[in-house]
Amino acid sequence: LGESQVALADVRGVALLSPRFLTLQAKEIGHVGIRCDDEAAFARLVAELTRRKADYERFEQYDQSSVQSYFQYYAKLGNQQNMLQDTTRTTLYRDAIVLNPTDFAGAKVMDVGAGSGILSFFSCQAGAATVYAVEASSAAETVRALADANKSNLRGAEARVVNK
Repeated sequence: LGESQVALADVRGVALLSPRFLTLQAKEIGHVGIRCDDEAAFARLVAELTRRKADYERFEQYDQSSVQSYFQYYAKLGNQQNMLQDTTRTTLYRDAIVLNPTDFAGAKVMDVGAGSGILSFFSCQAGAATVYAVEASSAAETVRALADANKSNLRGAEARVVNK
């Protein structure tokens, strides 16, 4: 808001008061009025903000200790190793990506829940221009180290690791 950024988690409520004015209640800021002269753009903003807030609230309903446990589980290299050693699974994923280079050539790819980053690396091999490996757990650090150490094997692709 203005020069400040407000995290979606800090938004407590949104109320559309007219087609061009809404109030937003944020944790640190309190109630703030927002006005926009472009009604269509404003309606899209309100709809998107409301949708994202609802999605976030669905995530908030889980016990935070169980959410933390989930990410800690997938951060363990041993758990990633178990999935990678499932050769049927890994080979099918590899073939689906690498054997379809026309789907990946020059593309921007997002691997959400990247884990070990294997699907991201397959996407690089298939010819993607940029691959975003999005991983919420600390496994992202390993993916970043692997990408940095293997730039020559990425066929010119840019591998970006996003730890969110």
